[in-house]
Amino acid sequence: MKQLFFLSVVLLLANACGRDRTDTDPAAAPAVRVELRVRPDCTAVATRATDEAAVHDVNLWLCDRTGKIVVHEYRDTPTFSFTCRPGTYRLRVAANLGRDFEAETDTDNLTLAHRDDRDVLPMICEEEVTISAHTGGSLRLPDVEVRRIAAKVTCRIAIADPDIEVRSLRLMSIPRVVRLFGAEDAPSAVAADYMNGSERPAAGMSAESVFYSFPNMQGTVPSIADQRQKNRDNAPDNASYLLIRAVKGDRILAYTVYLGGNNTSDFNVRANTHYRLDISILGDSEVDTRIAAYTVNAEDDFEVYALGGYCTFRPSNRLRVRVESENADPELTGRIELLEGDEAGFSFDRAAGPTHTFAVDNNNGNNNYRMAYSPALFTSDNHRLHYRLTLTDAYGFSQAYDFEHRFADLLTVYCDRAGGGITADGALHTRFSNEEFMHRTDVLTLQEGCRLIAEAETGYFFAGWYADVRYTECIARTRILDYRPQELRNALYARFVACGTPLDTSGTANCYIARSLNSAYSFDATTMGNGRATTGIVPSALAGTHAQVLWETGDVRGAVVKDALYADGRIHIQTGSTYGDAVVGLFDDNGTCLWSWHIWVVDYAPEATAQTYASGAVFMDRNLGALSADPYDNAVKGLHYQWGRKDPFPWTSMPLDHTPEYIACSYLTGYEHAVYSPKYKDDPDAASTVAWSIAHPTTYMGAAVIPAGSGFHLYDPWCYPPNPNLWGNASDGTSVSSRNAKSIYDPCPPGWKVPAPEAWDMNTFRYASNYEECGYDVYYSSAATSAFYPFGGYLHDNSGQEVFVQPYLWGGVWTCTASNRRGGSTFEPAAGKCVILIQGTANPDYRAESQTLGYAVRCIEE
Repeated sequence: MKQLFFLSVVLLLANACGRDRTDTDPAAAPAVRVELRVRPDCTAVATRATDEAAVHDVNLWLCDRTGKIVVHEYRDTPTFSFTCRPGTYRLRVAANLGRDFEAETDTDNLTLAHRDDRDVLPMICEEEVTISAHTGGSLRLPDVEVRRIAAKVTCRIAIADPDIEVRSLRLMSIPRVVRLFGAEDAPSAVAADYMNGSERPAAGMSAESVFYSFPNMQGTVPSIADQRQKNRDNAPDNASYLLIRAVKGDRILAYTVYLGGNNTSDFNVRANTHYRLDISILGDSEVDTRIAAYTVNAEDDFEVYALGGYCTFRPSNRLRVRVESENADPELTGRIELLEGDEAGFSFDRAAGPTHTFAVDNNNGNNNYRMAYSPALFTSDNHRLHYRLTLTDAYGFSQAYDFEHRFADLLTVYCDRAGGGITADGALHTRFSNEEFMHRTDVLTLQEGCRLIAEAETGYFFAGWYADVRYTECIARTRILDYRPQELRNALYARFVACGTPLDTSGTANCYIARSLNSAYSFDATTMGNGRATTGIVPSALAGTHAQVLWETGDVRGAVVKDALYADGRIHIQTGSTYGDAVVGLFDDNGTCLWSWHIWVVDYAPEATAQTYASGAVFMDRNLGALSADPYDNAVKGLHYQWGRKDPFPWTSMPLDHTPEYIACSYLTGYEHAVYSPKYKDDPDAASTVAWSIAHPTTYMGAAVIPAGSGFHLYDPWCYPPNPNLWGNASDGTSVSSRNAKSIYDPCPPGWKVPAPEAWDMNTFRYASNYEECGYDVYYSSAATSAFYPFGGYLHDNSGQEVFVQPYLWGGVWTCTASNRRGGSTFEPAAGKCVILIQGTANPDYRAESQTLGYAVRCIEE
């Protein structure tokens, strides 16, 4: 067994010198004048801070055989003179008590409390004295030697292990009080009657100190034969000992050296005795049970997820205090103190505040505590966290651990694995990583933020910054974003989209045919319609910021057009898994719809099945927006249009449906199909303008309010004043012109337009056959060629309440011309001329109709 430290004890016992005593007690002798001098005992040795030999003040008691106090004197000098009768007395002297004890009549129970800071040592003497009869002056008694009531402990420590450093010395288990004239009586068995002395700091590989203690007569343990057995396991419960605290790396060491008359069995601490302890510490072996060692490792996990030297907010971090102890029960308590950082944002064990105290429950294992640092936002003022953990054991030995961290606000930017990436200008740190489905860039900033820059790859465009992975909440659409954090952790999604097939290579229009499903397309979004000026109509450039799908056929949103995105003056769409019709709107930052386009998702090439009528006009073989050419398919009816408007309305749900319901459609919130009829609301200030119709492309505009005397009394226009030029007719407003050109409000695809009445040769345009109640085949060129025209009915506002389908077998298609009334000479700018087919009539015919009605359009080549 390796010996760790050696202890030698030298005892200097200071006893009073012996004297002869007489026991005479003359009964009637006269009083004698007595002189007496008090001095320290002959073995006094002067030491450092405490003056062990000085006598500052003295209380003297002379008691008779019954214990009655005959004389009490208090002096601040060691010489006394008093008068008493001859006899034998008990003399009690107490020096250096610091006050007069005249009021104390029971000298047997006088007590003194322990103090670490005494300048002089209390001393006592108790003996019998005989005062004989004496004449002729004073009787001088021999000097009284007082001896110290305390024991003196001198320790000298030398450390041989270069890795061990002494930190403190402390005398432990000292009696709190002592009887002045009974200091070496049997000791108390009550633990509360003992205390620990103050800790004496030390440093380095050696230490010296002097302690004073009241007597502590704890007896002997004869079974102890080796000094290594003089330990806590074998010592009496309240025996006094010297505690030496030292450290070796992160191990905290406690050496216990018990006092007593020898190095083994004796545990008595006697008054007026000098104990010299010369201790050599050779190591920290766990074998020697006089050594109690424990190791504390304290760490937090703020840095576990640090990026570039900066921590980021997590809802809960941990402080771990691990204690490993041998032969020790350190009974640790902890204190957390915030030194730098935001007080309101600092919490320990779920409690906020700058300071916290706690008990370490597990003194040999792990202790975990929840910690968090979460101010409202990390700024240049609060992003540094500095706190101190102080751990103190049961003996008052403390270890301090300082923790310092830097924090930053975290922004995580995700983007698709193909399409582009982002950079962050002015960020504290960025980290790029690949995840399974997306690229990830972690950006660290303080409150000042940074500039995010999106860079698209070839063949892609940047579609915007989004708050969610489904790209439903757009934060910004500009490629460069000045980002300012609003919370400690945030995420953005940078969207890059394939540019897709251009739909406007042959010109711009208000309708585009997208022939393939699940495919990307794009078109110009800066041009109104075809961008050409026509009579009375001048286009202007569009300057939108974002696009959205307003509605689409079918009850599953995204089935026809998954999405619509605006970037660099173009709208990009992705078709879905189903053919159908949709309308896409262009918006500004205020949410105003600036323009809208009909997306006709159908596997249809109009030129491949085009029909050349007798007039020479080349027609599509179906109505605009039709999804089928089958007469018995409801989708053959195509879309409805109010005369002069570019935006379509859905067809009705059944061929003979007379209810006011469209086929199933899905809508952007706020853009459900609705009815707006100022005439029936008697609202002369209502907006009945082309501009209002553009901003409300899904609203069916009923009759405008016509001022009295205006002359427009036969037909109701949706626009006031009515405009005969909306679909490109060059009318001067008083008569119909034969000149027509595609206007910016024309609803047909590029290269196609709304026909003029002359496109039909009514001498040739005759019924060929009737498809029961679905529509007519009509000869358009000769008796051998026919085209199908369905009974789609028409839409009108039923007293301003709802869109209503006319309840009989009826079909019609608009011309681009504001009408002569039934082909007469009277010009009607509030009407529109259309071709009408009605069950039971002889043949199709022209008819003037209110421009509010919703009929089909069948386009012709320009």
